[in-house]
Formats: sequence, structure tokens, C-alpha cells
Amino acid sequence: MKTQPEPQKSKSQRNLALLTQERQRRLKAMKTSLIDQTTTPSSQPKKSQNHFILTLLDSIPILRLLGLRQTVHPKDTLGDNVENYQALFPPEKIPFGVNEIDQDFLKICLYYKTDYFQRSEIFVCDIVPAYVHIGLGTICTKDFRAIVDSGMQYRVTITRWRLGYFDRLKLLWAEYLPIKAVYIFSLSAENFWHFLYDCIPRIYSTILARPNENLTVLVPDSLPDSFRELLACVLPENFETIYIKKGSWVKVDRLVMPSFVSRCENGFLPPEYYEYIRNCVFNKFDLTPVQNPTERIYISRANGKHRRVINEDQIIQYLANYGFKTVFLEGMSLREQVELFTKAEIIVAPHGAGLATTLFSGKIKILVLYPESAPTPFFFTQFKGLGQEHYFIAHDQFDENADFEVDLSKFKQVLHEQVIIR
Repeated sequence: MKTQPEPQKSKSQRNLALLTQERQRRLKAMKTSLIDQTTTPSSQPKKSQNHFILTLLDSIPILRLLGLRQTVHPKDTLGDNVENYQALFPPEKIPFGVNEIDQDFLKICLYYKTDYFQRSEIFVCDIVPAYVHIGLGTICTKDFRAIVDSGMQYRVTITRWRLGYFDRLKLLWAEYLPIKAVYIFSLSAENFWHFLYDCIPRIYSTILARPNENLTVLVPDSLPDSFRELLACVLPENFETIYIKKGSWVKVDRLVMPSFVSRCENGFLPPEYYEYIRNCVFNKFDLTPVQNPTERIYISRANGKHRRVINEDQIIQYLANYGFKTVFLEGMSLREQVELFTKAEIIVAPHGAGLATTLFSGKIKILVLYPESAPTPFFFTQFKGLGQEHYFIAHDQFDENADFEVDLSKFKQVLHEQVIIR
């Protein structure tokens, strides 16, 4: 049968694709440059020759907020905008504990090339008062300087890209809430992986630092129902929530700001964070860990908008020979997903946020099918932190969101020689 040639892309389509790739390259380069850096408090800022003029201009609110160019580490403004700074964990070199397969992954993956990473200081502090952008997660001091978090400093740059002219002007008319609040959400909070590994751990940090305080969690009203359910699982009784329109600014008297616990695309957390989340969810759903899990699962993305496996029928058919069943997580409740993952022995899946739920699994094996030739380290770091085995097959796409065809020969080899036999 003669196959039809692929339609030619127009010049504008090709240029748009190149632009998209170039933006992705720039973002990846920025993250790479920051990954081994630890933002620490600076010494006293240097005064330029035009310091007086700049100070005068900076006293005019509309000029300050239009740029939002100044950033500050919380320690640099202690006693002025920041109080009650508390370090929970010091900066530390964290070994991944790699094996031969992990070393092969580190040769090609983004951001992490060594068998360890440098974790920034994990801290909690109060911003007094604070401005918060609901959705992007930008936190500003009373003079509109953006707070830099040492573990995720690149996010400040990204949120600036997304804060348009009118979004910045809204800061002048921020809704005032006379409360002591907490904000934990990042600009990627509506992605389940980021919600579980970037956002939720900040609740536990707050509990460690402020165990008896009555606090209000500011929540974007766009947060999906299943995410709200997970949030409710981990909140203690002295925390309440208030839902606020996404995209708005609010001003609060005092904001308790927990730092990010993870780093860039890194799910390797201190073990007590995993335990807290796991115990809260198990208690809420009346579940217990399975001692001898036997389920073999393939997670399909056939109903997803991107990152679909083009030859998935062949993958499913081959996996059936080894007792795998195919699941569609989007059709399952949070409780059903957690229960499923407690029973898992082996999971095979294309790169996707559903793999975040292995937090509720035991010491299992996971084979991740990556579309791109240089995979992101979300799952590698997560699985290493959880003591789980990470196997992988990378393909030739530049974009991690591209649909792709799995290399069947390589798939069979890795599944049989590494995953099933080991």
C-alpha cells in the first residue's frame, strides 16, 4: 500500500516551529545555568553613581511596578520586609545513588549530569506585608520587589515573561485581605506532578515551622477538584482555605512563605516529606500499603492532547504477554489512582504527570518512554528519592510534548533484559 506524503508546512508554520524551539532552547539554557547555583543572600548592594536618582524614581509606585525588575532574597531584607526567618534544612549535597542504567540516563538528560545534586536551604519566613499574584505565584514585598527562592530562582524570570502590562498595573489595586496567609502554588500548579512535588511539600514545611498557628491558604479558584481533594488531605485542622480568582493580585498583612523543597524539575525530597503526604492520603482514604504488589500496569495517554504513543496498539499487545493491563488515569478518581499505585509491581508509561502517583507505591520498577532525545529529569529524580527503579527509552524528538512512535525493537530489549528479568 502506497503511503501518502506528509503535507508540506508553509514558511510561516516552519518559522513558528523554529521560534518555539528557540524559546525552548533559551528556557532550557537558563535552567541549566541555574541548576548548580545556589542563590544566597548578597552583601550590601552596591550604590551606583545615579543612586539618588534611582531612589527617587523608585519612590513612585507606578514606575516601580512597571518593571518589577528588582528581586530580593528574604535574608537580604530581614527586619524590613521579612521576619521570622527559619531554616529547616541546610544546603546539602544529595547523592542520587545511581546504578549503571542511571549513569546512562545522566549522560543524556537535561540539567543533572552528576550522581548528586546541590539542594538549597529549605526555609520558612514571613513577608510583612506581601503582595501575591494568584496563579503565577509571584510574591512581592511592600515596595514591589519580587522575592527570590533559592531553589527555583528561574521561576521569577518566567513569571516576568507572563506578567503583561495590565497585569502589573493591577498590583496598584490589589485586593486587601487583613489575614495571616500562606501561598504554596507555582505557575505550573495545575500540572499534577508540579502540584504534588513543588506545591504540596511546602505545606509540610509550614507545619514544621508554624505548628500551632491558624493560617489561611490562598488557593487559585481554577485548581481542579482532584487537586483540591489532595490539598484537603494534607492540611491540618488549624489551616483553612480561601479561593481567589486566578490572575488577580492580593495584599495580605502577613504572608508565611515556605521555600520550594525541590529544585528545578527535581522530585527528590527529604524522606519525611514523602512520608507526611503518603500517611495523610492513606488515612483519608483508609488505605494501607500493599506488602507484595503484583499488578503490572501500562498507563495510556491515548486520550491526552500531546505526548501520545503512535504505535500504542503494538505496545499494549506485546505487554499483554507479560500480564500488563492498560489503564486511563483521567477516568479514575484520586482514591482509585492511589489504590491502583499501591498494588503496582511494574509500571510502563510514556512521560506524563500520572507517574507522580508512584509516591504511593513501594519499591517498584518503572519504565518511562520519553519522546525526546534529552529527557527532563522529573521522574528519574522522583524515583531515586523514593527508592524506586527507573528504566528508560529515549527517542529523537526535540519537544518533550511531541507525539512519538516507540522503537519496538529497543522496547522489547529493555523490557525483557532490564525490567522483567532483573
